[in-house]
Amino acid sequence: MKKRIVSALSAVTMLVAGGITLSACNEKTESKVMNVSLNPKVEFVLDNNDKVVSVNALNEEGNIIISSDVNFVGVDADTAVKLFVEVSKDTGYLVSGNVQAGDNKIDVSISGDKKNAEKLFKSIKDEINGAFANLNIAINQAEALTEEYLEKLVKECSPYLEEAEIKAMEYDELIKEIQTSRKETAKLFSQELKNAYYQAKADALRLAKLEKIKSEADALGKVALGSLETAYNTAVELIETTRQNLLLSEDSAYQKALKAFNEAKTNYLNKRSEIAQMDPSVVTDEMRAELENLDALVETCEQALSDAYTSANNALDTAKAQLTTAYNAIVEAVNNMGKSMDIASENMTDAVTTFANDFETNYKDMKDRAKEQVDQMRGNLTKHKK
Repeated sequence: MKKRIVSALSAVTMLVAGGITLSACNEKTESKVMNVSLNPKVEFVLDNNDKVVSVNALNEEGNIIISSDVNFVGVDADTAVKLFVEVSKDTGYLVSGNVQAGDNKIDVSISGDKKNAEKLFKSIKDEINGAFANLNIAINQAEALTEEYLEKLVKECSPYLEEAEIKAMEYDELIKEIQTSRKETAKLFSQELKNAYYQAKADALRLAKLEKIKSEADALGKVALGSLETAYNTAVELIETTRQNLLLSEDSAYQKALKAFNEAKTNYLNKRSEIAQMDPSVVTDEMRAELENLDALVETCEQALSDAYTSANNALDTAKAQLTTAYNAIVEAVNNMGKSMDIASENMTDAVTTFANDFETNYKDMKDRAKEQVDQMRGNLTKHKK
């Protein structure tokens, strides 16, 4: 069994997020991560009673689902998937009417003990098949979410944690770290905004630790660390500028491609729903051809979106490399002073609070625009309802 190690930093951020306590995972019941995928992909973190404690989109279309008026938090897993199906049906992601091969296929992936996961999946499957028999839903238990998968999630949403620290975490600790992070980004309905939040939080916490070490250094140490801190801040600014210009700005190639994709997908889903609700005998070849053309346009727009994303992230990776170099220089200098960056600091709680306030101010327009975009798309998608 891995040694249980929870860093002071991790403990502080959990405290700030709401006083979460850790528990052992050798009980009969356990917390879980459950992913539900149609095309919208949504992640649910469940407590040891299989109640939803956080919900998170795993792709941009998942934000269409979780930004609705439906409240997923607090319901049991069966109900959460049922609500996911209802919103997906209302928005046309699930076909209501004449279902074609490949339509209405939902994958459910669950972490943790195999028997517990299978029992939960069976309960979910029975609930969905009973409630939506007319939709011909094919609900499948996909590959289990392993601890390696959970470690990868923690690395992505808590980049301030060192890799060795993540590896040392128990299963339940990984779930708690994911839960904490997801709660903090619950109102960010954009994958890129969440990435910006995770990175900015990591930078704020690293700098808080550096300030603590610098305050205890001698005069020469203060000068040396101050110079390295300046280089780190320069790299932080480069990352934020690059991300905002290439991924978050309304005028960026990525955002333009995302808007085009959303429009194409909306038109396709609405046309598909319209045809599915018609008597098959009155569906013409022209209608089918129109649907095929709309589907092809979705694929074209999706490729353009992928290309824009790759191009932007190549530039972002260059900026991240500069940040890594700057941080490694700080770590080396701190180690040479006989100290370590893995320390507790009384000002870290204040640093998290200040960071959260600054992020809300600096990204407010982007946050509001992302919410408006998903609301608009969902509104356009629900126009097909009878």
